[in-house]
Amino acid sequence: MRFKEFLLREAKHREDISIEKAEELLRAHCSDALSHQEPMWRGSKKAAEDAYIMNPEASDRSSAHTTNYYTIIMDHFLGSKGWPKRSKSIICTNNKGKDYAESYVGNNSGGLYAIFPYNGVKVGVCGAHDIWELQITVGGATRPKTLERWNNLYEDCGLADYSFEDFVQSIKDTLDNPEDENFSQVEDIFGGHSVSTIEDVLEAAYTPPELQVSLATTANLHKYEDKERECWVSGKCVAVIDHVWEQIKAKL
Repeated sequence: MRFKEFLLREAKHREDISIEKAEELLRAHCSDALSHQEPMWRGSKKAAEDAYIMNPEASDRSSAHTTNYYTIIMDHFLGSKGWPKRSKSIICTNNKGKDYAESYVGNNSGGLYAIFPYNGVKVGVCGAHDIWELQITVGGATRPKTLERWNNLYEDCGLADYSFEDFVQSIKDTLDNPEDENFSQVEDIFGGHSVSTIEDVLEAAYTPPELQVSLATTANLHKYEDKERECWVSGKCVAVIDHVWEQIKAKL
């Protein structure tokens, strides 16, 4: 992606605003999040303004530093059930994970932001501080693997990660060709040639209970402050850099 295209993409979902505007929006739209006393947090290597209004649904994101398999799978199965799509979300942590979020801030070039979703916005919540720690068992696999290891396995088998449909089709194409060097490994996992069977296997593995993820709203997000948890949000949010939040939170 060219730098100009990157800037245009960023502009679609993040607009810098004044502190005064942030306070206005927080009072008007974020009373649920404010009532919980402590916000979610997001570290950014690129953002450094005092405040932003964010609309992640206006842009698509790919998985950072890895392949895109779990994103397209979760979007397909959970997104259709009303969950925020990972591809159209910002990734945050709850308040207990603030230090972890801060580790994503670049040296003197980014910032740590308090994140306040608008009232009623849905939030995906992980059972761990990083989604990569979550383990699932897919199909005929005998042992669970982390989502990162499954991503690596799919990549090693040469499967497509452009879209869910392409991913499923590439599995079927491999199973239809016993001469393919990855045939045995893919056959062991998915154990069938039909697209419907492949989708059934994936749906069974990437369900919320198996993934250990929960769907929260701004009204009940405080229930998930028992430990560090990764969160993802696709609805509108107000983001305020940490030192500014410390200055204004008493007023709000």
